[in-house]
Amino acid sequence: MEMRQELAVYLIAGTQDVAKGNLVGFLEKALQAGITCFQFREKGVGSLTDRVQIIEMARKCQLLCERYRVPFFCE
Repeated sequence: MEMRQELAVYLIAGTQDVAKGNLVGFLEKALQAGITCFQFREKGVGSLTDRVQIIEMARKCQLLCERYRVPFFCE
């Protein structure tokens, strides 16, 4: 697959972007719907501030993306 196709449906999100902070559930639905790339980005009001929690969330998202064979980026 060429790079342009891999980035066709690029999702950027963090816990601040989803209801009740259920980013992992939201991400799984997006993966099932066909996103082709995911960037985890904690920024702004409502985002996680604890470094350990941010790393744990990033890892959960990364593992989920691996399962769906979708590239994962973390800002």
